Amino acid sequence: MKYKLLSIILLLNVCPSQAQNKFEEYRKQKQQEFNAFRDKRMKDFNEYRRERNQQFAEYISKRWSTFQAMKGLERPISPKPKDPIRYKGGLDIPDDEKIPIKKISSIPVAPIKKTPIDLPPVKNDPIEYKKKQTFIFLNTQYPIAWDKYQKVKLRNLSESEIGRCMKQMCKPQHDDFFNDCIITAHNAGFNGWASYLFAKEISEKVQGKTDEAIILQNLLLIQMGYDTRICKAGNSLRLMIASDLPIAQAPYITIRKRDYYIMEVKSSSVQIHTYDKNMDKAENYIDFNSSEKINLRFQSTPKRIVQSQKYPEMKITVSTNMNLIDFYKQMPILAGTPWALHSRQAFEKETSKQVLPKLVQILNGKDKVTATAMLLDWIQTGFQYKTDGEQFGYEKPFFKEEIFYYPYCDCEDRSILFSYLVHKLLGLETVLVFAPGHLFTAVNFEEPVKGDFLMANDKKYVICDPTYIGAGIGECMPTYKTKQLKIIKVY
Repeated sequence: MKYKLLSIILLLNVCPSQAQNKFEEYRKQKQQEFNAFRDKRMKDFNEYRRERNQQFAEYISKRWSTFQAMKGLERPISPKPKDPIRYKGGLDIPDDEKIPIKKISSIPVAPIKKTPIDLPPVKNDPIEYKKKQTFIFLNTQYPIAWDKYQKVKLRNLSESEIGRCMKQMCKPQHDDFFNDCIITAHNAGFNGWASYLFAKEISEKVQGKTDEAIILQNLLLIQMGYDTRICKAGNSLRLMIASDLPIAQAPYITIRKRDYYIMEVKSSSVQIHTYDKNMDKAENYIDFNSSEKINLRFQSTPKRIVQSQKYPEMKITVSTNMNLIDFYKQMPILAGTPWALHSRQAFEKETSKQVLPKLVQILNGKDKVTATAMLLDWIQTGFQYKTDGEQFGYEKPFFKEEIFYYPYCDCEDRSILFSYLVHKLLGLETVLVFAPGHLFTAVNFEEPVKGDFLMANDKKYVICDPTYIGAGIGECMPTYKTKQLKIIKVY
């Protein structure tokens, strides 16, 4: 009996160990099978991409066409009140006064659809990850195998030589470099402009500020699905981009009904030589949307207190991401009035956490008219006024984070922020109101509210002007009551 009991105990001690060993063998086998499958997919993908790139290099080796560049579009010029206008009226509620409007327009809601791109299979191998070099872009570190890239040298700027150079860049030893760049841009949520800057910086890192860097930058961007092209402008190569918004002061040419802006070229007198067709699937515009979603390391700007004079409880301490501010500084000047871009873009998440919950807490329990009045005074008196011309020397509409960084803001910055907050926090419909030399807002309240108002599509929008310092709901600057006004629907 004792021997039988001992045998059972020994068996119980041995069986778990044997089971564990069998499980480990099974796990290793499955891991090996997965690795083989993954490596096969990666090999197939790299061969597929190299073949496409080689075919495209052959195409651009042929004779290019000649174009005459068109003069770049003018910078936007928008005369605004030089000094902040202060309300001088009494405290009585104003009488209703309907203000005529000339035009009603809507900012398109639907973003431009992007053509999906072919992404390389991802290797989640921590050893491979540690081997990669760090590339710093906008003060944020990204692991990229750029140290394995071998420089390529142009002998001249002939089409055949540019094609040969591109073929050299597409050799197998550069596969990891291309894969890392494409995956990084995708995972970091880069929009078109961020991808453009990223490709430019890493191309210049490995090739220097050379014509070869232009070829590499273009090669990276077309792998990311963007419609960019190399061109010869005088005695050097330049990159042309198809942009979803017109870029001011950049010469451009038109190919197949698309405008291509020639980057880093000032004069339109130069002749441009380029090819007619782009690589298949390189169809997407360089866009400027959703910059707040780019995954950048948060580097805090100095904290700033924004407080209402009339409602001192409306006090918020906020900082924003300096790396995002630096990104905005590198954006080109856009022609026209790109209010759609600035109006619909939300807060960057860390800035949003400091602003929106605090405002919700302060406004809790207030009716929507009172809450709107508090937001209006907070923006009127919490921010200092200066025109863009005084502060920057050119027109520069702010993204929402920028108003908390720069010391001054003007009418469009205030109106865009106010319109967003009223819609986001109170759920009210708002419109931008454009007059020659000014931009302000109007709100469609859910209850009767007295004051100056506009009618659009059978809805009453009461004037709320974030630049008319001290003015309440329903007070329009007298100067603009007789102007030809345009309503711009944002939300």
